[in-house]
Amino acid sequence: MKVLFLISIFLLSTTANAKTCESWFLKSGVKAGTKDCDLECATIPVDMGTFDCANQCEKFCKTYVNPDSLDEIARYVENRALTPAERSLIAKYPIDAVKAYLAKKDALESTRRIFGANFRNDESDAYRHFMWSGLMREKIGAELTLAFLKAHEVDLGAPNNEYQMDLANNELGMNAADRLLNQKKFDQQALEREALTSLENKLLKVISPTGKVPKWTR
Repeated sequence: MKVLFLISIFLLSTTANAKTCESWFLKSGVKAGTKDCDLECATIPVDMGTFDCANQCEKFCKTYVNPDSLDEIARYVENRALTPAERSLIAKYPIDAVKAYLAKKDALESTRRIFGANFRNDESDAYRHFMWSGLMREKIGAELTLAFLKAHEVDLGAPNNEYQMDLANNELGMNAADRLLNQKKFDQQALEREALTSLENKLLKVISPTGKVPKWTR
């Protein structure tokens, strides 16, 4: 609960202090995280009530989290058993923790769409870890991705073979994201294709294979 409190205070105070400017930024249609976000944000029209909002463009472009996500984050933290290492990271990097959660949510949804459900130790499990690590790599960078993945896997009491499976697939997902980012071809669809191709070529570690690898569809 302490971690939940820290995240809530940090994020809610950020949104409360800049409510007018957040509305100004959201209504503009400028997309956070894009290469030209700062420039586009700086040219958004202002009036007397939003005159100083352009001073917050760097924050919105680099660290903005949609307030609609806050309830989901709170439920996630409150209902899931966090490892001590995760709690420490979330308290230190609350914004990046939100991005890590959103990456996991996208990975879970992608797995459900392609495999029909999220299972354990089979191809869907390998795919899910590949996707989560790859999506996190793009959202928060390699160093923090490794930190969050390590914190998530440690102290969960999972059998060693499951632990090794997850680590191997996490690494492959990060490597794939690195390649796509270097080639300036990264998006979720490209990462999904990489994950399924890796499964087809038996590059991912799977403890209990079903032998079924779906074709990529969107």
